[in-house]
Amino acid sequence: MPRPSQENKILEAALQCFAELGYEGTRTRHIAERAGVAESALYRHYASKEAIAQVLFQQHCQDLTQRLSEIAAASLSVEARLKGFVQMALDEYREDAASISYIMIQPPAFKHLLPTDVVSPLDIIAEVIAEGQKTGEVRSGPPVLLASAFVGCFIQLFAFAHFALFQKIQPCLITQNEQVIVEMAWAAVARPKQV
Repeated sequence: MPRPSQENKILEAALQCFAELGYEGTRTRHIAERAGVAESALYRHYASKEAIAQVLFQQHCQDLTQRLSEIAAASLSVEARLKGFVQMALDEYREDAASISYIMIQPPAFKHLLPTDVVSPLDIIAEVIAEGQKTGEVRSGPPVLLASAFVGCFIQLFAFAHFALFQKIQPCLITQNEQVIVEMAWAAVARPKQV
């Protein structure tokens, strides 16, 4: 009887290692130990640490892009869709902080090797922001710059909690204040109210 594949265990272990140790700090032995497999089992599935990292990055990036695309295509106001992006990121952070860390906080240096047809999550957000500029919901400015500021409102908080840069920003503080974070990100791009 053939042995069951260890591939999923290896990928999950690698994601956890990359999130905790960073890509550069992770060794194949760390991944093998975390997965509970021999390093030789790891090499039966992947030629190198970089091969594992590329598969993980592509899988998670495509999943994120798909979910953002679904929100972007919804028949909702620009404000509701942008807030939906933030809520989706918060949900992902709550359920799987390792993938958020790996993809958004400390992406590997080889992300440029992704297939050329992979759409950037930032581009999806920038398109919705550009739409909001046309409807008057979003302030003027380069959409990609506004998208970067918008994403920074929550990704920077994830980074602070992940790296414990500021002990007062812990994961529980983020999950307890999700509505504040959603409103803060929206405020970063919303057209200022005329007084």
